[in-house]
Amino acid sequence: MTSPYKDVPKHRWGDKTDELIESYPLKMSELIDVVRKSWKDVFASKIGSKGFQIGKDIYPKPQIIAFFLHELIPLELAARYPGVWRREEAAADKDVVYVPDISF
Repeated sequence: MTSPYKDVPKHRWGDKTDELIESYPLKMSELIDVVRKSWKDVFASKIGSKGFQIGKDIYPKPQIIAFFLHELIPLELAARYPGVWRREEAAADKDVVYVPDISF
């Protein structure tokens, strides 16, 4: 994929960023909601037959939390919008894919 900043003068990158954010098919407020829900889900989850919990019984390294968020955020979007958002399926995919226009 070609960078959206290709052929854009450096002094216009801020404007281009604003344009990209405005055209993104998900409002910032919903993105924030999805991320917060995913954080809560990490800490609400129970692991194993004893129901161990992250933050209560298990204190994983930041990389493990990042892994969970990397998985949960796309799953939450896919659950909210089946067939519209999906998680990555191939190495070339973004972490979360907007099916109608994969450039997002």
